[in-house]
Amino acid sequence: MNIESGILSAAVILVIAVLNCFYGYRLKELWIGLSGFMVGALFGGNIAWKLSGSGWITAMAALIAGLILGAAAFRLYFAGIFILAFLMVFETGKILLQEEGTLLFLLPVVLGIAAGFLAIKFTKAVIVLTTALGGGFSIVDSSMGLFNVQHTGFSIISTVVVGMTFAVIGVCVQFCITANGR
Repeated sequence: MNIESGILSAAVILVIAVLNCFYGYRLKELWIGLSGFMVGALFGGNIAWKLSGSGWITAMAALIAGLILGAAAFRLYFAGIFILAFLMVFETGKILLQEEGTLLFLLPVVLGIAAGFLAIKFTKAVIVLTTALGGGFSIVDSSMGLFNVQHTGFSIISTVVVGMTFAVIGVCVQFCITANGR
């Protein structure tokens, strides 16, 4: 990936992260549909790639599976709530752990599943918390990508501190703007 596309990707992710952190609960239907689409596209694309090896077939299968699961997640509200909470916690765990291919990969998965079940029981509170946390840490992570800051021991500590600061502000903002049940 060249520098311009890396900067553009980080900027787009930063905008989405800010919206997620401060307006996650208000935008939950959009996030539910997009989360379902992402999960469906990943599964559909992976299956098609393993079966066909063709880029065109893989892209079409990913699009179709993404649209189907996105629509299903939106229609099946609680399944969508589960998927949304799972993805927010899973992504936050990946940002914090910065590990791939190890046993630590299971920790965000387990925590994501737990968040999904909690979100079904305590929808508003869990959606506000998970979108604020996911958004807060994504703001920091995408800003680091935007300014080409490498992850080191110190930057991980500052990622946690700054990410939690954004998350706390995001929780306060979301609870304030949805105080009357909207």
